[in-house]
Amino acid sequence: MDKSEDSTWLSTGGCPKSEAVLLVFAKQPVAGQVKTRLTPALTSHQAAAFYAFSQQQTIETLCSVHHDLVICYSGAKDYFEHRYPQCALIAQGEGTLGERLTRAFKLSFLHGWKKVAAVGTDSPDLPLEQVEHGLDELDRSDVALIAAEDGGYVFAASRRYIPQMFENITWSSEKVLEQTVERLVASHCSYCLLGPWEDIDDLPSLNRLIHRCPDSRCSRYAQRCLRLNAAKGNFTQPTTGE
Repeated sequence: MDKSEDSTWLSTGGCPKSEAVLLVFAKQPVAGQVKTRLTPALTSHQAAAFYAFSQQQTIETLCSVHHDLVICYSGAKDYFEHRYPQCALIAQGEGTLGERLTRAFKLSFLHGWKKVAAVGTDSPDLPLEQVEHGLDELDRSDVALIAAEDGGYVFAASRRYIPQMFENITWSSEKVLEQTVERLVASHCSYCLLGPWEDIDDLPSLNRLIHRCPDSRCSRYAQRCLRLNAAKGNFTQPTTGE
């Protein structure tokens, strides 16, 4: 990202209204490009629609907190403008996930926020209490992480720019959290580990989501799809708490 792109990021991020900003990393829900591990339990189009529900539930929930929120999007800008007109939008840009996270954190601190947190859109029922707890922990630690059950994390926040935090991480592996903690220790940063919670990435985690919150839009849609597919003889009936 060159200086002109930096300026664009800063000018479209909105003026800080609070000391903390939530950077919601989101993708445009394109069939075959999101939630691929939910197939074949769901078709690729069903998986993309489920992700759209998950994304919407996450953003609507996080908009209720008293912190600034910026959607760091990947895909067509007009999709996000139409769906989330109330939110500031910033393109993630090019590079690995680590490079995109590093850039977003750096520019957020330059923009004036004192606490910067990244949240994905794969954990639609992540409790707000955990998000608030993570931000509060930054009063005592340099970094707060909410661990994921699969070895990653669903929330990462810091109170200062730490360029090494996301460097040389084996993304989409069970080593993500372990390697991130190693980077923090090597950088002499204090950190707080919270959680765990989980991303909804496969059929077992999807079934657990259905058990935890069967009445959410995400769960209701997933149950309809799984039952439809089971009725067609394609896949197994979902396990629910009913």
